[in-house]
Amino acid sequence: MRRLLPLLLLAAACGEEPGPAAAPPAGRAADPRPDVVLVMLDTLRPDHLQLYGYEKETSPFLAELGASSAVFERAISSSSWTAPAVTSILTGLYPTGHGIIEGFLAFLRRDQRGQGEILPLNRLPEDVATLPLLLRDAGFATWGLAANLNVGPEIGLDRGFEHFEQLRKADAAAIRARLEALRSEIEAEARPRFLYLHFMDPHEPYHRRRPWYEKQRGTVQDAAARYDSEIRFLDENLGALYRELGWERDTLLVIVSDHGEEFREHGRTGHEFSLYGELNRVVFLVRPPGGMAGRRIDSRVSLIDVAPTVLALAGVPVPAGLDGMNLAPLIDGQADAPAAFAGRTLFAHRWQVLPEKAHLWAAVRGDEKLIAGPDGLEFYDLAADPGEHDDRYRRDLPAAAALLQALARFRGRGFRSTEKVEIGSDPALVQELQALGYVEEDGDGE
Repeated sequence: MRRLLPLLLLAAACGEEPGPAAAPPAGRAADPRPDVVLVMLDTLRPDHLQLYGYEKETSPFLAELGASSAVFERAISSSSWTAPAVTSILTGLYPTGHGIIEGFLAFLRRDQRGQGEILPLNRLPEDVATLPLLLRDAGFATWGLAANLNVGPEIGLDRGFEHFEQLRKADAAAIRARLEALRSEIEAEARPRFLYLHFMDPHEPYHRRRPWYEKQRGTVQDAAARYDSEIRFLDENLGALYRELGWERDTLLVIVSDHGEEFREHGRTGHEFSLYGELNRVVFLVRPPGGMAGRRIDSRVSLIDVAPTVLALAGVPVPAGLDGMNLAPLIDGQADAPAAFAGRTLFAHRWQVLPEKAHLWAAVRGDEKLIAGPDGLEFYDLAADPGEHDDRYRRDLPAAAALLQALARFRGRGFRSTEKVEIGSDPALVQELQALGYVEEDGDGE
C-alpha cells in the first residue's frame, strides 16, 4: 500500500529514507509539505452521521469521504463547551493546561430582564503555542474563518493566523462564499497553506433546512429533525468546497467536532453542564493528500491529539510537553500502534457558573468511564452500556476507584493561570448569545 507523503516527511525528519516526494501544488514554491485544512463542525454528534452508522441520510459527502480516510470511532472531547474544546484542538492541551474553561456567557438578572452582563473571559496565556502559530513559524501561510463568537481575539484563538475573520452568524453557504472570494489570494500564496474553518450550522437555533426537513410530532423530536436538516445542509456545502478547492489532491484534511448535543437522553437539551456521551463523543476524521484505503480506528483518542497529529503529518516538529499524542502510527496502520494507546486515560472537564460555581470531570480508560461532579460519582461500562444509563459505581468499586485515583492525580495539576478579559455589555451581543442558548439567569431579585 502506498505510504502517505506526510508520514514519509516525518520519517525523513527521524533519519529514515523517504520514497519519492510528490510535486508541490501549482503556484507553490518547491516545498513538498502538504496544504492543511482543519474543519471544525460545532455541536456535531457523530451518531447523527451516516459515517458513524446513522440510518438517516444526513451526511452523504462525509460518508463518502470516510472511504478514503482514517475515521476514529471513539474520539472524545476535552469538554462539552466550545471555548475549552477548540482551545484544546488548537493547543494539544487539556483545559487544565491551557486555562480556558469558559466562553462567552450572558446572565440576566430576573429583576432586570433584557439587561445583560457578560462574564469575564479567560484569555489564552502568551506562552501557550497554538497550532496556527507553530505552522506559521514553520513556514506555512495561515488562514482562519470562524462563525462562533467564542473563537476569536477575545480569548486569543486568533493567535498565529496571518489572516483571521470572525464571521458571526454565518452559515455554511456564507462561509463557502467568503472562502470563494478569498480563493485567488489564498492560492497565490507560494508557501504551504493552513486553513481553519469553523462551521456553526448544527448549533442552536436549528433552522428548517429544506428539502431535508420534515416536521415531527413532539418538541424534542422536531428539534432533532431540524438539527439533522442542518447537518445535511452543512454536508452539502462541505462537499461543494471539497470539489471546488481541490482538497482531494494535495491537502491534508482533518475534520472534527468540538462536542455533541443532547436530545433528552439524560433529561436535558442543548449542551449544558454534562459530560455524557451524547455531548462528549466527537467526530474525528483524517484524510491524507490523495486519500488512503479507508480505515476505522477503534483506539480511544481525544481532541488534544489533533494538534500533534496535524503537525506530524504536515512535517513540522511536535513540541514537547503537550497532553496530546501523535496519531500518525494509528492512521498509517502500524501493527503495534494500538497497544501504545490501549492503557491511556483520557480526561474531560466542564465548568458551571450558575446556579453555583462547580466543576464536572470525566475520566475514560478503555471501556470504563467515571464522571465526578457536585452530584457525586458515576461509573459506566461503555461496552455493555454505550448510552451511559446503568451507573455501576457501587457495583464496580475497584475499577471505579482506579479511575478515581487517576482523576485525582490529573486534578492535582491544577489549572494554568490566565488573564481575565472584561467584555462590556452589548444588547446586540446579548441577543446573539440568547439565540445560541448562552444565557443563564442568576436569580437576583427573587
